[in-house]
Amino acid sequence: MRFSEAFGVEGRQVAFDFIDIPLHTDLRFFLDPTSIKALKSRWGGDLVVALQSYFADIMASIKNAELKKAAYLLSSLRESNAFHLGYSTKESSGTALGDKTAEDILASLKNSKAAKSGLLSDLEDTALTIPGIGSDRISDSVCNILKSFLIKYTKDICDFYCVKTEEVSGVKVWDETTGRWHKKSFQLPVFENEEIILIPKILAREHIMYSHLKLYSRHIIPEMKKEFLNSGSALVKVLRGKEVVTTQSIKEEYGQTKGFIEEQLVKFPDSLKEYKDSFKENPPNPLAHSELDKDKDPVIIPLKELIEYLDLAASNNDVKNYMLVYKKILVSIFYPSLFYPKLIIDDYECCVFSFLNESRKGFFFDFSVFNIKSGSIIISVVEPGCRLSENHINASLREAKKLNSEVALVFCESFDNSLLNTVKEISKEQGVYLFLIGRDTLMEMITEFSSLGEQHYDVLRGTFKTYPSKN
Repeated sequence: MRFSEAFGVEGRQVAFDFIDIPLHTDLRFFLDPTSIKALKSRWGGDLVVALQSYFADIMASIKNAELKKAAYLLSSLRESNAFHLGYSTKESSGTALGDKTAEDILASLKNSKAAKSGLLSDLEDTALTIPGIGSDRISDSVCNILKSFLIKYTKDICDFYCVKTEEVSGVKVWDETTGRWHKKSFQLPVFENEEIILIPKILAREHIMYSHLKLYSRHIIPEMKKEFLNSGSALVKVLRGKEVVTTQSIKEEYGQTKGFIEEQLVKFPDSLKEYKDSFKENPPNPLAHSELDKDKDPVIIPLKELIEYLDLAASNNDVKNYMLVYKKILVSIFYPSLFYPKLIIDDYECCVFSFLNESRKGFFFDFSVFNIKSGSIIISVVEPGCRLSENHINASLREAKKLNSEVALVFCESFDNSLLNTVKEISKEQGVYLFLIGRDTLMEMITEFSSLGEQHYDVLRGTFKTYPSKN
């Protein structure tokens, strides 16, 4: 049983901002620190700071011979069944660092030349040099370190999708301010007496990017080849009149164990920097809808169904379901440019919420090109039986100002064209770009997204071009 089924949130993965996890086993997705570092939002930056401060505390403890403290920090990285991610195929059971593994990791770090030299600066670096550390252990550890952030995300998502939560006590979370683990109480969804913590699907990966074998082949071996050629090593051969050292001969002679790779890292420290810089230049892309949902047609069929539900809710003036379906449609067509919807206002006439903007191309990316503040995008949805008015527009404007955003989208069934001039005047006077989007325009956006899989939204770009430019 999936989270959506257990908590009455109907739909396919495309309609959910979170990973729709199974509740009796684990889903084979992972949290990759490299992908987290690629986030542009302030929220993403906070995640990175938390991860780096945690690992820095461990390394400082080892350096200062505070081994009990280091052991305490590591041993608290116990797997939590609340996330339901990883390799398990039966009953959920993660693989984060338990007591015995923590002892092994501590011993490895304490004796590591790479750690002593300061080369290992991030948690994921351990996947390159320490045996037994891979996608599952790194991912589970990241989940635990970032648990407080993910708990907050879960509560916000439950509010957004109208999912009931309960108070859960004794949840252990990492606090980077105090540098300690603390037990606290939180509002979370509960299934069969166990709390559930959701993960944004924009963070999901099929494996972590760090690979000791790729580091070795692409960055360390080229340095070894230069050294062998300069020293006249026995591995040097003449091929087609040119002296060379082959990659295969190096692997056959020295192998490719993590222990040997660590020795070479200390010898060629720039190789690790080059490897990590390669991810900054080409950050891993979020998974596509088809990678998140392996079932037939993960986008077109679910969107058609959502449109039918929207029509039905509108005709029956079923405001609750109308708003919920509208949210699902927007989550579907805005991913991965926009994520983390957070409810702001939910009254009898209008639902207002925000998205974080992580776009790398398309309509929502264009704002950054013009230096328009768009880290958060304000969304307003007007109920079907209510005609759009200046009050709704002003509500969107106020919320945009609160979040220091200059972009707001207002969705409704229809509106008086005379409001377009009002919106343009507001954009000029207030410096907030407001877009009025009726049902016809929404359908154009859905059609474009369904056919191209992109988020250019030419109809909105056309509107944007008619607005006064930012001074």
